[in-house]
Amino acid sequence: MIEAHAVIVNARGLHARPATAVARLAAAYKSDIVICKGKREADAKSIASLLMLVAAQNTELLIRAHGADAKSAVAALLELIAAGFSDDAVINNPQKPEKPAIPKRKKQKTSTTKSAPSLMRKISGIGVAEGIVIGQAHVRQSGEAEVPRYRIPTKEAKAEAARFDAALAEVRADFNVLQAQACGLPGAAEIMPFINLYRSLLDDPEISAKPHESILRRHINAEWALKERVDSIRANFQRVKDAYFRERGRDIDHVMARLLSAMKTRESHTPPPAGGVLIIADLDPASVINLKQSGYEAFVTETGGGMSHTAILARSMNIVAVVGANGALAAAKNGETVIVDADNETVVIDPDPETLHECETRCARKKPARAASRIVGGNGIKSRDGVQVFLDTNIEFPDEVEASLATGADGIGLFRTEFLFLKRATPPGEDEQFEIYRDALRRAAPLPVTIRTLDLGADKLLPANNETRTSVTANPLGLRAIRYCLANPDLFLI
Repeated sequence: MIEAHAVIVNARGLHARPATAVARLAAAYKSDIVICKGKREADAKSIASLLMLVAAQNTELLIRAHGADAKSAVAALLELIAAGFSDDAVINNPQKPEKPAIPKRKKQKTSTTKSAPSLMRKISGIGVAEGIVIGQAHVRQSGEAEVPRYRIPTKEAKAEAARFDAALAEVRADFNVLQAQACGLPGAAEIMPFINLYRSLLDDPEISAKPHESILRRHINAEWALKERVDSIRANFQRVKDAYFRERGRDIDHVMARLLSAMKTRESHTPPPAGGVLIIADLDPASVINLKQSGYEAFVTETGGGMSHTAILARSMNIVAVVGANGALAAAKNGETVIVDADNETVVIDPDPETLHECETRCARKKPARAASRIVGGNGIKSRDGVQVFLDTNIEFPDEVEASLATGADGIGLFRTEFLFLKRATPPGEDEQFEIYRDALRRAAPLPVTIRTLDLGADKLLPANNETRTSVTANPLGLRAIRYCLANPDLFLI
């Protein structure tokens, strides 16, 4: 038995992305590994188990490993924790802080005009991104449906377990497709960690192995076995006081919802109207990725907070939304005009003529403002004590330069070049890269652009059919970025 103490140093603690890194690293070792916070223990190879530790910054952890490679495993985990899990996730971006709670809403009052009563309804929530969208409501009743519960004959248990495994495979395939779609989207650097997290949760024994075992041992249907396990995990998160960690429990719910959907006949949804507004109980981050491709301009959810993964991803993709709008599903009907006002954190359903005209005027004013020339940065700002501070933005592709600098940033602080390599059978050649980097420089001129050395490894790997990919990827700190490039000189010299 090998034991060691470690202290969490990164700002958000052991949240979803670090938990994924720990679980992947621990899975590379044969030893049994547990991580303890006080009297609570977590299987180091289970993301769900790690999240339930609710380990914030400065939390002291105890790592215990038993097995032939226990010493190496503990050393690798200590290195990962000491480096802050290499955590440059989106949570560190300066976004609008989450409100501690949505205030209790007063009973909705029916607005009136001088001429006739109006059916306008106004619901408050938490605004995501910036802007205002006017569109037709597309209401999707997707609240957690009643999960069927029944016993199955002993002789059918293996077939039922196979049905559950087939659902796992189907959802994994869905995430592979989403990953391919996401590579070229704005905010790809923020999108990939969410997809990787969900794929990792599908492999988590708490979600995959234990329901499978329950089906075989207790002869219960797959949906029941899954929900029973998720309910147990969810109960732990609901006891958490920290709002950010409490939101992480929603990731488990989202994965369960996709698996339940895969285990039943696909529902046919009415195609959304052009420029439609999706109104739904909850929306998982993966669904946000192809929202606009589905015809929606904005979305409204009844649940969720400003620090939920859905909100973070929508914000990074600049999708207007209001989350936590309790009562929106009951208030809206398909085809009704809806105003999603993220700036004022409200949803207006069936607005009266005066309100609609006011919002249309605001929309008209915003459009030319967004199309205008960027605010010229480069001079930075001075703090009250006279220190000069420069604020740069990050990009993944050259066509993001204008939008990034339109905020008045002082330059491109990080061109994440790895996204030019992901999801390609062969890496881009030197000439192609030259044109891409020159394009970014021209778009940003005269402001500076910092191009990062290829950061592959850990959660960002080249496709398996790419011959330049090395097989030594177990330790995200031991072989990523410059170490990865030095181990693959042919790739580094391109």
